[in-house]
Amino acid sequence: MRPGWTRPTRTLAGFALAGALLGGCAMRGRIHPVVEVQTSGGRELGVSTTDGVLFLGTTARKGRAHVLLYYGDIPYVETAEIQPAGGGLYRLDLEVRHQGVPIAVRWPQPGEDLLLMGMRDGKVWTAWTRLAGAKGVYGEVYQIPEGLKLDPTQAGAGVFRKGRGGNLSLLGLVKGTAVLLPSGGKWLCVAGLRDLKACMETRRDVVPPRKVIHRPDLTRPVLRNK
Repeated sequence: MRPGWTRPTRTLAGFALAGALLGGCAMRGRIHPVVEVQTSGGRELGVSTTDGVLFLGTTARKGRAHVLLYYGDIPYVETAEIQPAGGGLYRLDLEVRHQGVPIAVRWPQPGEDLLLMGMRDGKVWTAWTRLAGAKGVYGEVYQIPEGLKLDPTQAGAGVFRKGRGGNLSLLGLVKGTAVLLPSGGKWLCVAGLRDLKACMETRRDVVPPRKVIHRPDLTRPVLRNK
């Protein structure tokens, strides 16, 4: 089923998607992995990884897409063709690679503090979350940080493990919020590490055919897929 914020889902028994409003703290002045993806159907968030920009495809699953990157406070736009990545996710291979994070190797653990990161109006917000620990909640479902409110524009926000030296690795992309019935408890549903590992297992050309193109905004030529 196509991920979203308003369409009901049965991925977890007794759950239904629900929405809210954005909150959290802002972070500017440094390169970060969260990007904004503009497709023919609208805007959503994605994460720049060492294997390209990954996103949910809630607004489009084919065609061209523009990616709004931020190098500190400076916006930069790249365009790429949408490609299926596996695991229900989609990929954009940019001509000029943004700083990317690797996909996590270890599964999230109960009680582990994990970093949730999204973007609104060019400002990155962050908050801490953990795996849900409620009875009847299974899989990669996360706590909603206290005071944090989300809306559909934050679909594709990233969940990261922060390691030594502040290095990040990706654990999942936020698909929406969920309500546990009949208690009414709310949780974050994500396309998690199982889906990300499916991306890694999807067959791709190791060295795709590429050609040199001229970019007048750069001082050197770059390679682009044919």
